[in-house]
Amino acid sequence: MRKFLTALLCACLLQSVFAQQYVPSSQASSLEPEPFSWQNTTAARYNPLGLFNETRLSYRHWLYDASQEPILKGSHLGASAVLFTSPALVQAGADLEAAPLAILNLTVGYRAVGYFGAFGMQQGYGSPAADWSDKQRSDQSGLAQSSFGNMFTAGVQTQVRFGNIVLRNLIRGFWQRQNLNVRAGESQVAAFYDPVLDVLQPNGGLSIVNDADLLWLASDHWTVGIRYNFSRAYYDNGMLSATERALADESAFQQRIGPLITYRLEPDPDRTAPAPMLILLVQVHLNHRFRTGGINGDPFSGQAVSQAVPYVALAYRMAGDF
Repeated sequence: MRKFLTALLCACLLQSVFAQQYVPSSQASSLEPEPFSWQNTTAARYNPLGLFNETRLSYRHWLYDASQEPILKGSHLGASAVLFTSPALVQAGADLEAAPLAILNLTVGYRAVGYFGAFGMQQGYGSPAADWSDKQRSDQSGLAQSSFGNMFTAGVQTQVRFGNIVLRNLIRGFWQRQNLNVRAGESQVAAFYDPVLDVLQPNGGLSIVNDADLLWLASDHWTVGIRYNFSRAYYDNGMLSATERALADESAFQQRIGPLITYRLEPDPDRTAPAPMLILLVQVHLNHRFRTGGINGDPFSGQAVSQAVPYVALAYRMAGDF
């Protein structure tokens, strides 16, 4: 519990690329948005490799009117149907959302998650100390299984704006379980690799992902800033040796930092209307068991990618109202 609270206080996709890119406006619009909306995002990623598409169909019940204070602008209750696909997996589910203030957004959600058994995924690992590197999944792709499971999510986003400067933080929790066969010679499936989060996910357990952004609204088209990301997985390490526990701790915690740039193709000066957007995120891995050149004492350090290789994600997002 102490580690869990520490991770929360230290406050992510690639799931981070799909985070809401609207920012609070200093002006109140005289027009109430439509209740039904849609959003589609396509993203490609390098280190780790990924290609993703997410579609959202949303309903929002707006809680404010144009005469109220800016702090209430955009406050709403909402629900969304979500379909997330990639060549390796599909997720389908729904989110419930509450935004009582312009600076606060709360979400809970559920996804049914299926893996196709492609690209070395999905594999179950008997211990979080195991080799779960990109090279392992490529070299042992024959161990991949098609599988089905469940994911429950919860998130809190806070954001404030000072002139053209925006501070935003999104922290999310993911509880997941996949129905995977136990490997030969092992007694359990303790964890599996989540290719969206780039996390060794506890099977039947929790991981936390946090995104912290400092943004400058440079123009109607451009937003530039810095994103810091950390993730933390919570394993049951009670039966591990001291050496295995140290490797599990290395698997559990990851950090990245780097520039975030967005370009709005059809700018809205108030920055509240949906608009096509390009999003570029380039980050350096600060901590990652298999993306910082290897860890001393790790027998699988030779499988690691050099820290000089960045995390790069490019996304295109479209949105509109019904």
